[in-house]
Formats: sequence, C-alpha cells, structure tokens
Amino acid sequence: MASQPAVVDGTVKDVPAIPSSTVSAAPAVPKPEPAASSSAAAAAQSTKTSSSGSAGGSGSSAWSRLVAFTTGLGVSSLWYYYTISTDVWHSTAVIENSLAEFRKDTAATNRELRQRIAALEHQVVALKK
Repeated sequence: MASQPAVVDGTVKDVPAIPSSTVSAAPAVPKPEPAASSSAAAAAQSTKTSSSGSAGGSGSSAWSRLVAFTTGLGVSSLWYYYTISTDVWHSTAVIENSLAEFRKDTAATNRELRQRIAALEHQVVALKK
C-alpha cells in the first residue's frame, strides 16, 4: 500500500493511502437548467437596475458620487471646524492662565526688587552723611 504526505498536528507525515475500492463516489448532482422565465426575470432585473435614478445610467452614477463627495466634504469640514475651534479655545484658556500666573510672579518680583532698591537708597543716603 502506498503512502501519501499529510499534515498532522502541524507536521508533515506519511499517511497510508486509502484504497479506491473502499471510497464511495459521491452521486453527481445535475445542474439545474435555467428556465425561460428566469432569463426573462434576469433581463427585467438588469433593465431595472440600469434605469434606476435619473435618465442615463452613467450620469446618475456620477451625480450620486458628486453628491456623496460634497456631503462627505461638508460633514468633514464641520467636524474639523468644531475640532479646531475647541482646540483654539482650549489653547487660549491655557495661554491666558499662563499669562495670569506670569503677571502674579512678575508683580511679586517687582515688589521685592522695589523694596531692595529702597533699602539700598537709604543705605546710600546714610553713607553720604
């Protein structure tokens, strides 16, 4: 008896061949022949699909593509306008908070420097006397 290669558990192994006398042939299934009514229905279906939409099959396809494109363009434009608008408002708020903190720090630093300058001026006046 001859053996033939087969994949078992992910490895190729030689498996004994099954004798053809023990294998029963599957009965042949005849193909159904198309009836005249089904071909007429198919022709009517193809006519129906080609004439759907406005007059002219290719024109309606181009028109529907243009409408779909402009709809997508409008929706995406609105989405990105909203996204950019919220990003700008958020960035503006962050910058304004940063500037407010900077003003506080600058005011405190200026106050400290003015006090030190006033103390130095008093020391200069005292040294001149």
